[in-house]
Order: sequence, then C-alpha cells, then structure tokens
Amino acid sequence: MNNKFKVNLYIRVSTDKQAKEGDSLEEQEAELKKFCEYRGFGIRNIYIERGRSAGNTKRPEYQKLIKDIKAKAINAVVIKKIDRLSRSLLDFEAFMDLAQKNEVEFISIKENFDTTNAMGKAMLRMTLIFAQLEREQTSERVTDIMAYRASQGLFNGGNPSYGYTNANKELIPYPKEKQIVELIFDQFIATKSTTKIAKLLNESG
Repeated sequence: MNNKFKVNLYIRVSTDKQAKEGDSLEEQEAELKKFCEYRGFGIRNIYIERGRSAGNTKRPEYQKLIKDIKAKAINAVVIKKIDRLSRSLLDFEAFMDLAQKNEVEFISIKENFDTTNAMGKAMLRMTLIFAQLEREQTSERVTDIMAYRASQGLFNGGNPSYGYTNANKELIPYPKEKQIVELIFDQFIATKSTTKIAKLLNESG
C-alpha cells in the first residue's frame, strides 16, 4: 500500500430512515475502505457524522476534516457521494475552493468525481459551472415572479406594511391599524408636520 498518499474518509447519516435505505454508516465505511485498498491509499482519519444534516457546515466531524485540509495533513478526501458532504452548492463550492488552495484532492465514488486526474478535475469544474448557471437562472425566475406579483398588488412575503395583515398570502387592510393610518394621512395633510403627528399619536396611546 502506498501510504505516502494519505486520505481522510468522511461518512454521514442524518436519520435512521436514511440508514435503512442503504446509506448506513457501516455500509459507507466498508465501501470507502474497499475503494482505498484498491487504489492503494493510506487512511489517516475516518470522520463519522451521526444524526447531522448536510444543510450547513456546523458539524463537529466536518470541522475536523476542514482543519486537516488547512493543515495540509492529507492528500485527498474520499466520500461515497456528494450529499454526504454537503447539500448546499455554496458550501460545496467553498469546500472545493479550500481543498484546491491547500492542494487536497477530492474523490466521490458515486458520482465518479476524482480530482487526482485531469479528466476528474475537468468534470467537476463543468458540474460546478452548470450548477451555478442553474442557481442563477432560478434566482432570475424568482425575481421575475416576485416583480409580477408585486405589479398585481399581491403579497410577496415578509412582514406586512403597517395597516395590513396577511390572509392566505394576500394583504388585506387591518381595521384597527387602518384607522390609525388614515388619521396619520389626514393629520399630515392638515399640519404638514411629522413631529406633531408623532406627538398626537403618542398622547393617544
């Protein structure tokens, strides 16, 4: 075995159901060890994340993995598939950027990503490019939809403006606040003074 090429294995399950569907910790570990034996890799650490979501990077074992990458203690990270490492494209891109800066390779068995060779590097770059394109197109679609809804007077979410309430995703006047808004407008027309209006409202409770 070529122990000069050292790797870390990262294994994760978030739920019992997931473990029963073929992604158990034991199954992942066995498959990764078999792969490393075939490739002649020396395993430095096996980081096992139990009951943790991949929706963010606040995971103890993941942070240990990051520490090893920054220390350049390994040559590569080996996982079964990308969603074991991250379900966030932004987090995955940040991970890959950190790995590349520290000359740490990345291998995902399921997707057949292997940056230890030129073809693997090219395939991963293409995947990230198309993923970024999809994210930007999704953002554009959401922006267009929200602009259209706003043009139709529909509610796009968030905190309703004072004087309105949210009912079935539509803004409707809130009777009690509506009276106050009308009072504010009437007083401004009469006094042209926001200070006087504020004083009046405060005195009225």
